[in-house]
Formats: sequence, C-alpha cells, structure tokens
Amino acid sequence: MFADMGFRMRKSFKLAPGVRMTVSKSGVSYSAGGKGYRVTKTARGGVTRTIGIPGTGLSHSSTVAGGRSSRGSASRSAVRGVPVGKSTKPNKPGLFAPAGEKALHAEVFGKQRAAEIEQIGMSHAEYRPIASAVSGLLAYAGKDYERAERCLGFAFNAGIEPTDDSFFKKYMNATEVSLEIAPGVTAELPMSREAIGLALAEIGQGTGRLDLAIDTVEQLDPTYTAAISLAELYSDAGRHDDVVKLTDGTANADDQSAFLLMLRAVALRELGMPDASKEAFKEALKRRSTDPAIRHRALLERAILNAQQGKKALARKDLERVIADDSTYPGIADLLAALD
Repeated sequence: MFADMGFRMRKSFKLAPGVRMTVSKSGVSYSAGGKGYRVTKTARGGVTRTIGIPGTGLSHSSTVAGGRSSRGSASRSAVRGVPVGKSTKPNKPGLFAPAGEKALHAEVFGKQRAAEIEQIGMSHAEYRPIASAVSGLLAYAGKDYERAERCLGFAFNAGIEPTDDSFFKKYMNATEVSLEIAPGVTAELPMSREAIGLALAEIGQGTGRLDLAIDTVEQLDPTYTAAISLAELYSDAGRHDDVVKLTDGTANADDQSAFLLMLRAVALRELGMPDASKEAFKEALKRRSTDPAIRHRALLERAILNAQQGKKALARKDLERVIADDSTYPGIADLLAALD
C-alpha cells in the first residue's frame, strides 16, 4: 500500500526564506518501544534506554543527558536565520496590500514570535488559519507546547492546506517541514496539512494521549510518512493487530520501509507468531545501508525473540552485531553476559 511512496530524512525545515527551524520531541517527555526495549526522553532532554529480556527479569537502564547522538536522531529545537537560494530578500507586500497581510509578513520575516503571529491571526480572521499553522510550528520548535497544540489544533480542524493559501503562495512557497515521527526516523515534507497533523500527533504522544495522536494521524491521507507515524503509535498503544494490517505488503526499499518492517516484526512477536516475526525481521535487516539507529533496534528486538524461544546463541549473535558497530551501546554488554 505504501511501497511506492518515500521521503528524505533530514533534521531541519525552512519556515520561510531566510528562516530555518529544527524541531524534535526534545522538551516533551515521551516513551517509545515495547517489551524488552524502551527509549524515554524527559522534558529536560535526557534519554533513558531500558533493555531487557522478557520473562528473565534481566534488564539494564542507562541515561544519557541531552538526547540521542545517532545520525538518525533529531537535534535540539532552534530557530535561526540562514541564506536561502540566490537571494535572502523575500517578496514584500505591495503598498495597497491588506493590513493583516503586511503585519503577518513583517512578523514571519522579522522576529518570528509565535505569540505575535497568533495574535495577528486573531485580529485578522482571513489570515487566522495560516497564522495558526506558522505560529503552531514556531511554538513547537520553541517548546511552547500549550500554544503549539492550540494553534496547530485550530489549523488542523479548520481543514487548511497551507500550499493552497494565498499568503503561503506569495511568500512561503519554498517552505519544507522536517519532523521526527518516530525514534530514528525523521521525515521531510512540504508545510502542509500532513505536517500540521503529524506535529499535533507528536504533542499528543509526548503528553501520553495516544488516542488523540492516533485519531489525528488517521485523518491524514495515507502516505508513507503517515504510515510510519501511525504504526509507531499503534505499537506504543499495544494495537499490534493494527500494526500488522497497516504494514501488509511492505517491502524493504529504504530506511522508512525498514522501520515499518521492524515494527511489523515486533507486532507479530507480541501476537505470538514467532515464525512470521522472524521473516519480517529478516526483511527489515536485508539492506546493509539501513540507518544504524533502525538496524540496531531491529537486531535488539530480534535478539529478544530468540531469547524468548531459548535460542541463546542466535540472540547473542544479534547482540554482538550491535556491539560490533557501537561498543558503548547501553546495556548490550550486560545482556550478553546474562545470556551466558
């Protein structure tokens, strides 16, 4: 269903010409993973990894200040100006442009204050949807999640498609958004209804409201990006049957499909289907070029499956493959010792 769709992995987005923003889950506590492996990020940006073998009572937890460092992770939220294209000067409203358009343009290409942009939208109703979308993304990057949820929620419920908005077409048509939609997976896409919905879902997930996050993503058009976000949310909620249905027919063509296949394998394992789980893990790991963050997670999850089945030698082999790439990977050495 999603095999022909793709997107590039990146860490930042251009909010407008001359403005680049990096967004992530940093600042919102969240937890991802399943039995045997879990990653938790605190509101202060620290990351705790817990690795264990279900049924053995063996586990290891470690905390790393400042978040993940793998190449697939997102960096801390920031807003900074950079030159874009051949000219750093954006188009400007004409002399007779509406007051709301002039005010919004001045703030978007000026100080980029989320509160001010939100207020401009409140004062000029015709610009409120696009102002809410921009304000919400700025607030999200600035870790003002209350404002971000309010503004993004308004834009999403208003049904705005930013690329169809007249203000966007005039001044922001080069805008791209990059969001970390799952641990180790960052998606770059146009500033669109999909981007608004995914950011809103990230806030819901980060604050423990999985039902809200799932409902939001389920309203989006079925793209590869939405599929990854939804599969991870289903997995987090223990809806393993839904993960399996969502990933039916997925083939390993890129990092994104590898991540989907890893989640499929975990779901099948949790549903008590070890043979089907092994096949999914095999497919998820078949490309040597897969991002290390995804490959290591898949190897660790498969090691858990082998350990559950009493196949310690195979579990050890997978864990050793992880440690061969990253000898400091938290907890792996202890799990290897535990298997003995």
